[in-house]
Amino acid sequence: MSKICLILGLLILPSIANAVSYQGSKPMESRDIEKEAAEIVSMKQVKDELRDILTEMSKCGTGSCNNETSLSICDYVALVDIQLNGEIGTGMISDKIPAFTTTKADKELLKRIAKSCIMSSYQHWNYPMFTHVRFYPNTKDCKWIYKQLGLKPDCG
Repeated sequence: MSKICLILGLLILPSIANAVSYQGSKPMESRDIEKEAAEIVSMKQVKDELRDILTEMSKCGTGSCNNETSLSICDYVALVDIQLNGEIGTGMISDKIPAFTTTKADKELLKRIAKSCIMSSYQHWNYPMFTHVRFYPNTKDCKWIYKQLGLKPDCG
């Protein structure tokens, strides 16, 4: 990915800058995952962030922008799972009590998003490894997720 694309992506979507930082010049090893997760403190914050990411993704079309935002939603849900001590089921388990409470509906939303994160090699040349994850829900889950977040479905 070109540095210009990364810079534009970070300008357009500053709220998820940490979620995509390892795609550019900041290697994964230099991320402080526990610190990033600790900054997630409420379900309202989570839903606002998910709305922002999905809204940005709907503006992208295809290509790098879509790939970055679809990776970002998966990355963000994994960070949320750290705060919830693995209650979403992404395998991200910490040794602490969940940082905030969630309802059964909140967990279902997060689980459906996590389930929609699939392994991909789409635009593999932009990544330090051949495969990565991207948000690619089936039409039914896509419509349901958008509805739960109060967004107009963009499931095309």
